Amino acid sequence: MLNRNNPFAAITKLVQCCNRSSRLLFMASQIPASSGLQQLALDVWQTLEQFEFELRTELRRLGGLDPRPATFDSATTDLMATAGDCKNAMEALVREYEETLTTNVSAHARAMINRQVGQVRKQLEQFVDLESAA
Repeated sequence: MLNRNNPFAAITKLVQCCNRSSRLLFMASQIPASSGLQQLALDVWQTLEQFEFELRTELRRLGGLDPRPATFDSATTDLMATAGDCKNAMEALVREYEETLTTNVSAHARAMINRQVGQVRKQLEQFVDLESAA
């Protein structure tokens, strides 16, 4: 459980979760099995890359340390990522955003995190729809 008075820890944990989800989605975007999954995963990967950059920038602005990004070498190498795997990663990311919002983050960070989680929820719904159609 996060310390509600430590926004640095909360944002760092969110950056790490965003990075993990982003790597999974990048791998899913490389699977030729389903063009719908491929394109959606690519679109969401690009969004999460931007969100991770914004979160890292905010962390530096607040005076926190920039967490080291994980590399693709240490990423899960399951090349059979499914829409369900992507959906699960997005659900975990939404939970992490919600937990971060329970901490004492600055008004600027709170507005950015609210904007980001709104977009992530919309993209999660697309994975739910894609999984249901399969």
